[in-house]
Amino acid sequence: MSDDHVPDTYRVFAEALAILASTAEEQCESVSDFNVAWELKDEVQAGQYLVGKGHLDAEQEAWILALVCALDAVPATTLPAGSGRASNLAAMQHPAWIPLRVLARHALEALPPTLLTPKDASPPPDRERTRRS
Repeated sequence: MSDDHVPDTYRVFAEALAILASTAEEQCESVSDFNVAWELKDEVQAGQYLVGKGHLDAEQEAWILALVCALDAVPATTLPAGSGRASNLAAMQHPAWIPLRVLARHALEALPPTLLTPKDASPPPDRERTRRS
């Protein structure tokens, strides 16, 4: 993944993490009752591609890796495919998701709200001259 894609990848990851931290009902509503468990698992686990890119510190990367490992332990039987509130809500109410919600809330506190590429983090040249004046 190039540095140009890191902010967008992080945005998708952070949004999925916020949904994971919410209640089962809110999770289903946020994902429109379609493949909720699979979508959350895949989008949060994609956070592993942010590790080692130099945008996060070691503690932040550890939170992401802990989430990835914890999601690996979710039984496939709790990941039904398809649409509809009943099946998706039942899946998200499985006890395996309870510690993941807690872990997600703590990770949200430790992680930055957004990531910037190195060029985004630098002020434009004309603004830099203004600051030095």
